[in-house]
Amino acid sequence: TPARRRSQLPAAVARVRPYVVAVVVAIVLAPSVVVHRAYADHRSPALADRYAERVFSELPRHSVLFVDGYEFAEPMRYRQIVAHERPDVVVVSADLLGLGWYRDQLSRVLGRPLPPVEATNGADTISLIKQLRPTRPVFIDTITMYFLGPFIGYRAQGFVGKVVDGTGPHAAIAGAVTAGDLDRADRVDGLGTTRYLRFPNEFLYYIHQRAHIELAKQLLMRGGLTGVEHQLERAVALVPSDTPARIALTHLREHDPHVADRIRNL
Repeated sequence: TPARRRSQLPAAVARVRPYVVAVVVAIVLAPSVVVHRAYADHRSPALADRYAERVFSELPRHSVLFVDGYEFAEPMRYRQIVAHERPDVVVVSADLLGLGWYRDQLSRVLGRPLPPVEATNGADTISLIKQLRPTRPVFIDTITMYFLGPFIGYRAQGFVGKVVDGTGPHAAIAGAVTAGDLDRADRVDGLGTTRYLRFPNEFLYYIHQRAHIELAKQLLMRGGLTGVEHQLERAVALVPSDTPARIALTHLREHDPHVADRIRNL
């Protein structure tokens, strides 16, 4: 650089530097913001809290609610511990029934010793349900209906199911939850679309979806397919990746004579 220009160079660099830095920052951060914003933004309606409120509204006094996973029980436990709601309900996390510390804790809450430990959490759950049913109303969540339905009897009523004699789903009784009730719950709870179908809300979509599938099974038990298609449509809309539900809906629309068996197995 000629000597007369040498003193001008630092000033020129100082003027340009902020713009260069801004361009570099934009090039580096903009793609990350665009790609990861949906994962970083956890702002959403109080979905878990509304779910817990609905569950408690469906349980009679002194119920025991078996929930398939610890995380699925947290909305109800939160309302019990923080808001002091429904202390009469015992919420059991079925996946913890094989752990000594949890069994001791639950035994104190129930005021009785638990049955001996079984080989699996599912067997532990069934054993404890049998022990409690003679003295308390026992309910299960929609995920437990899915996993243990072939081994225990239950009558679904929205987001919980009352354990009854026999095995598998049982027909609803008068005053049961209707299709309109579930549709309204989807809308009010913010699940009318898949906008929040991401962490940490995915399983709330599954829980709502299972409620629609269980209602479809109950409608079948009434002796026809009236209303079943709408329940399967809602199930697929809530969880589009559920291939068995999509296949069952397709076969229903194609008037497959064996579609009832497909729906019962969902």
